[in-house]
Amino acid sequence: MPRLRSLVALAILALPMVGAPVLSREAAAEAPRACPASGRVEHTGGSPTIYLGIVPDIPDLCWMQRGDTPEGAYYLGIWAAEWPGAGLAYPAMHRVMHGPVGTTEEFITRSAPGWQWHGILRNEGIETVTLPDGRRVRALRMSHERIGIEDNIYHSVITVWKEMTSGMIVRQEHRHIAGQPVEGAAWEPTSVTGLPPRAAGRADRRRPAR
Repeated sequence: MPRLRSLVALAILALPMVGAPVLSREAAAEAPRACPASGRVEHTGGSPTIYLGIVPDIPDLCWMQRGDTPEGAYYLGIWAAEWPGAGLAYPAMHRVMHGPVGTTEEFITRSAPGWQWHGILRNEGIETVTLPDGRRVRALRMSHERIGIEDNIYHSVITVWKEMTSGMIVRQEHRHIAGQPVEGAAWEPTSVTGLPPRAAGRADRRRPAR
């Protein structure tokens, strides 16, 4: 477990649809769970996301496998602990997720020459997402706009839906504006396993799918 130990140390030092989501209009002072205990999301963007619990003693640091990458630690299941900017992204994401609708945080990420962005995170409220099997779940919608700076022309907005009771990302949307497109950044779920029983209910068959 040497990789896990090194990531734990990094984390301590460091202190990105089947039915259209339906806006519930409730304030999001209610925050989603930070990390799933376990779970798996199959989706149209490629290999599945597999949730494997948390890094010991760090509840906001999820141990997981995303796509074809090796297992690793991700703050709140979104930002890898080893990615540039993790020390600023993590507290910004935490504040946005725990704030009311409209909460915004901004920070700068510097990766390498030509790879630097102005990041803007926004809490866009709690919505209802319909899963492929007809279950309906509540999820916090959070967008991350990246605007290139210092001659970087890249510009995009990635929006995730983080399911409230499990903490799994159950949908991801990508709007490319400028620069090099990112393949597989937008996806719809095809199968979601590991949700707590209380998280989901059957869709209301009296209403047409939206």
